[in-house]
Amino acid sequence: MTGPAAAIGPVTVQVWHAFRVVDEQFVDRWADRLRREVPEAVAIFLGGSHARGDAGPHSDVDFDVLVPQGPREEGPAWFEVAGERLVCVSAWVRDVGAWLAEQEQPQEWAFFLPCADSLRLCWAADDSWRERLGRAQVVYPPGDPEIGHFEGEAGKVANAWAGGDELGLRLAAQDLARSVVSLVQPLNPRPPVRSRREALRTVRASCTPQPAGWPAGS
Repeated sequence: MTGPAAAIGPVTVQVWHAFRVVDEQFVDRWADRLRREVPEAVAIFLGGSHARGDAGPHSDVDFDVLVPQGPREEGPAWFEVAGERLVCVSAWVRDVGAWLAEQEQPQEWAFFLPCADSLRLCWAADDSWRERLGRAQVVYPPGDPEIGHFEGEAGKVANAWAGGDELGLRLAAQDLARSVVSLVQPLNPRPPVRSRREALRTVRASCTPQPAGWPAGS
């Protein structure tokens, strides 16, 4: 079997690995290069799908590069031919303060549900930085319930419906659906989601609120 279409059940992992060109040597080599590209760096993390372990054959490679002083926010990217494919390597260069502060902010990609990002520390400047920054994941808090947004979006849906504006209705309904999440999430507390797909599944499950202790199937 040589392609994802042939993958069923546990065989999926084997098929993805058959396509994998991003191995430990690749990651280590790029971590070394990023140290040279950003000489003031104090830590380099591997993130994204390769840190989570669910990278596909066309996934890019994401690094976080932390510097001690800020403000600093840059996003350089490179392309490398690896095997028979072109691999995109991207780096998010940020100051440590901004990186730590972001961990206190709800994340839009998770529809503002509690969420977690996997990380792998590839390099630290010394033991003090390793102790301060080293972690296997970053956990982000949920967004606050926003009843005002919900009421406003519900009004836009009603106006678009009354005016026969199909496109406006679709757009307003999408915004309304997003605002619902913050209201129903407290009724259905769940573990942090780790991908946008998992977040969407959680949203769908959360839209049938059932308070703790409520009889199953009621």
